[in-house]
Amino acid sequence: MKKIYLFTILCLATIGCWADDGFTIDPLTLQEGETGTLVVNLNQETSGKYCAFQFDLYLPTGVEIVSETGTNGNPTYNNSFTLTDRKAHHNVSYIQKNGFWRIMVFDVSSGSNGSFSGTTGAILNISVKTNAQFAVGTQTVDVKNIVLTYTQDLTTSYLQNDFTYTFTGEEQSYLLGDVNNDGEVDIFDVMDVQSYIEGNIPDVFIFRAGDTDEDGDITIFDLMDIVDIALNN
Repeated sequence: MKKIYLFTILCLATIGCWADDGFTIDPLTLQEGETGTLVVNLNQETSGKYCAFQFDLYLPTGVEIVSETGTNGNPTYNNSFTLTDRKAHHNVSYIQKNGFWRIMVFDVSSGSNGSFSGTTGAILNISVKTNAQFAVGTQTVDVKNIVLTYTQDLTTSYLQNDFTYTFTGEEQSYLLGDVNNDGEVDIFDVMDVQSYIEGNIPDVFIFRAGDTDEDGDITIFDLMDIVDIALNN
C-alpha cells in the first residue's frame, strides 16, 4: 500500500482597496513529494486600473518554491514565477527573506505604467513542491504587506487587510521504503535514503516511507530495512 498526503489550499479571505480589489489564491491539491502550481488571482474594479503590485508570501512547513541549479551552482527560481497574459511587459522580482518571499511585479519598459488587463483571473503562477519537512494536518498561512500601484497617477495603495490561506493534509496509504514515490522499492530508494542521512535531501522524498521503524527519524537502521525490502521484493 502506498501512503500519499493530499494537500488542499483554500483561500480564507479576499482583500481589497475597496469593493473586490485585491488577491485570491486558487485551491490546490498536492501529494507528498509532488510539484504543483500556486495560482494567484488579481481582482480589480476596472481593466487597466493597476500597473504593479507587491506582497509577502508565506509558505507552510514542508512546502517550498521549486528551484533549479544555476550556472554558478546556486539555486535559481526564475522559471518558478510565471505571469499570465493579463500583464503588459511586466517583470517578476523576488527575494527570499526570513520566513517569507517578497514578490514584486512591475513594468520597466514603459516606465511602470503598463497596466494589467481584465478584472478577475490568474495573474501569477508559482511552482511549489513539498519536501521532507512536509506536515500532515491543516496550516493557516499569511500573505502580507500588499501594495497595488494605480496606472492613472502611479500612486500606491497599501492594503490594510492581509489575507490567509490554508493547506490541509489528508493521509492515505504509502509503500514502505518507496521514498522516491515511483511505485517500487529498489536501489534508487536506498541511494535516496543514504543521501538523506548524509544531509542531502532529494527533490522527491517521502519521509514516512523511509521511516521504517516509525520513530520520527531516518537513520542507518531504516536504511538497512529498505535494503532488505529491496532485496526481498
